[in-house]
Amino acid sequence: MILSITLNPLLEIRLKYDIDIDKEVIRDGDLTYAAGGKGVNVARQLRYLDQDSLVFTTASGLNGKRFTECLEKDQIKSIIYKTLEETRISVVVNNGDTQKNFFARNSGLTESERSGIVSKLSKAITTVDTVVISGSTPDSGSIEIVAEILKLTRESDKLTLLDTYGSGLAGFFKLAPVIIHNNFQEIENSLGLTLKTEAEIITAIKMLHSKGIKLIYLTDGKNPFYASNNGYIYRVSPPQVKEVSSTGCGDAFTAGILYSMNSHIKFEEGLKFATALGALEATKYDVCKNDLSEIQSLLDRVIVEPVGKRMNEFNVPRAN
Repeated sequence: MILSITLNPLLEIRLKYDIDIDKEVIRDGDLTYAAGGKGVNVARQLRYLDQDSLVFTTASGLNGKRFTECLEKDQIKSIIYKTLEETRISVVVNNGDTQKNFFARNSGLTESERSGIVSKLSKAITTVDTVVISGSTPDSGSIEIVAEILKLTRESDKLTLLDTYGSGLAGFFKLAPVIIHNNFQEIENSLGLTLKTEAEIITAIKMLHSKGIKLIYLTDGKNPFYASNNGYIYRVSPPQVKEVSSTGCGDAFTAGILYSMNSHIKFEEGLKFATALGALEATKYDVCKNDLSEIQSLLDRVIVEPVGKRMNEFNVPRAN
């Protein structure tokens, strides 16, 4: 069982039009609602891949009620911690050619709520095999929640994938999650590095491995990126697709990593799968609702090349 934690969820209010959306007044949009947040997106994509997962998140107020209803509609199993402040919203507007995303301010947590979340998570973590921490924290005080989760997963020997960003990231790396997924900009901003050349990227990867991190995925949108399994580094070129939205691409990629590991797919093939899934997500407005049959069509267009010596998977222990 995979536990997908998202501390900063949102209710998406989606408006779809068939006309120009740059006008001052736009009428007659088709209205839908969706549960959002990186960990929610990961869980939704896992469900479309027939993988069993459970979301831990927060919700409150009328927005929270609709958010929970959207989780149920998507058949996403969840543990909801009820908070005082109303669940935040985003407004997503598109017309088939253009999409605009508008986000409300984050909904902060009280000290009591942060303590309650850690207590509830400490019990939930014992019941699962894998823990995914996805998305930003709702406020600066909540950075400590992520740190506590990482300590709990390490103490209970759980496979942990960290896909978050912000001011706490450098400290999280010191707690040695098994797997990390970040984009170049997140690493540059958090660690004060530059990742302009392959040499700089390799140096960063080695530094991250020195902290005890086993698997590293450093992505760069539609551009070539790098992944490393215990120091065996690969350069990956994604397939070129007609991109309509970048929302959910990183979450689809994360779900692809988890699917590949659960399905015991070899590392290089798993890289192809996750990359194809992330590229497929970029071609859609719907977030993380991709089927296996769709992913297959892109697999052969992903190029995976070793940087240096190719890994012999029989001699490298699996992270899971």
